[in-house]
Amino acid sequence: MRSKAPGGRPSSRSAVVTGMRSTAAGRCGVTVLAWAPRPSLYALLVSDFLDTVGNVLQLTVVLLGPSTAVYATDIVLRRNRYDGIALGDESRTGPFWYTGGFNWAGVLALASGVAVSALCVDTVYTGPVAAALGGVDLALPTGLVVSSAAYALLTRRIHVTA
Repeated sequence: MRSKAPGGRPSSRSAVVTGMRSTAAGRCGVTVLAWAPRPSLYALLVSDFLDTVGNVLQLTVVLLGPSTAVYATDIVLRRNRYDGIALGDESRTGPFWYTGGFNWAGVLALASGVAVSALCVDTVYTGPVAAALGGVDLALPTGLVVSSAAYALLTRRIHVTA
């Protein structure tokens, strides 16, 4: 919608802005289509779309399950007591900077949970544990338990030695 100039006519400036917005939106749409990832084209053109979406969602469990477990375990260990201002402090002296900006207990716990989940998944890829159990997908429960236990042990070990 164009804004009105003092005389009641549409402002030429609003027409230029509106034109620029529509041209920019068109360019963004073309750019998105040009840079669409190859797997999405595969999902749309080659296989059954719903099966592909289901497989992608099942594979995200391999990463999201362990990361959620690390987050929930941290909340339990800290008794949900966080310093809100300190969470936003990105300086090297901040309490959440840890070692070089990484909480190595969290990184190792996440890596161990993802590794165990990958061994137990049964989707497009079937892990050796899932294959040995006849196709039972235990990626979520094993990833949750392993990453949570690893984070709790590594965090306590770091706090005791530090």
